[in-house]
Amino acid sequence: MYLSREDLLTRFPELKIEASNSDFPFNPDLQVKVCSIDLRVDNVFWKEKKYFKPIDLNGSKTLEISPRRFWKRIFLRNQHSITLKPGEYILGRTYEEFEIPNDLAGKITTRSSYSRIGLETSFTCDLINPGWRGHVPLELKNNSKNSIKIYPYLPLVQIFLIPLSKPVDFNYSDKKVFKSKYMNDDGGPSYWWRDDLVSLLYSKVHQHQISEEFASEIVNRFKETDSDGVYRLDKFLHSLKPSDFTNIDEIDYKFKKKELANFRINKFKNILFYGAFPACLMASIGIYYEQPHTYSHTLFWVFTLFTAPFFFYQAFFSEPKQFYTK
Repeated sequence: MYLSREDLLTRFPELKIEASNSDFPFNPDLQVKVCSIDLRVDNVFWKEKKYFKPIDLNGSKTLEISPRRFWKRIFLRNQHSITLKPGEYILGRTYEEFEIPNDLAGKITTRSSYSRIGLETSFTCDLINPGWRGHVPLELKNNSKNSIKIYPYLPLVQIFLIPLSKPVDFNYSDKKVFKSKYMNDDGGPSYWWRDDLVSLLYSKVHQHQISEEFASEIVNRFKETDSDGVYRLDKFLHSLKPSDFTNIDEIDYKFKKKELANFRINKFKNILFYGAFPACLMASIGIYYEQPHTYSHTLFWVFTLFTAPFFFYQAFFSEPKQFYTK
């Protein structure tokens, strides 16, 4: 059973809906429908970064160092849009921030008008717990054959409020009971590794069984490490023996030693990429005047062209890597 418009309007103050932009206030007359409330998409999005390693759902403790390392946050100005290509997925959130009373649960779905053009907004999770507050995350996916431009404040979704059999004794905001990960939710990427069952699984099957205290020491020691550095740190920690997880200073020293070796390898690669194309280009010009041209000349010119993309990528697009060496 869903609350009707009359009940929604009566209980509207309990939702404590906030709209941060005064130019786009919440309008009950327009947004409260027959048995649902229309909600708009915000101007904040998260786009997934591409990495060459799988996301490890084993629940590594190092995820706390850089919780959102897999995502790039995007802010849109008014009238600016973000384009969703066919099959593409990005994470958005509702513009409205609100809370769910103790005797209700929420169910959020895509509005029919947008579903009909292939846009999906909450394709894996549509339930909102009693006591929760924040911006609802919107898992935006384009199921159509055409690209879709999404603008801030479009009313993409609707929420239904479902009465419970009785008000709950402990709601989602009670951290002592539920250890809620998404209270005052900003609608951003997942903190799946903070789940109690994931932590329990990690402690049972992970070969190192790092204590919570030692894991906290690792997080605090390496908290300034960038996303790529955290990947290397995670790989390094997996290479250690269980007996090594006793002295944080020793781990720090060993990781710095490993990072110094990585730094030297990276420096050599940069010199190789920067130097190969100019050197090959000069040599190619020189052998051009050698007559007659042979098959080996052609191979060398092809190799020179092959090195060009690496040179230009390193020169103009590649960001310098940071290494934990200090």
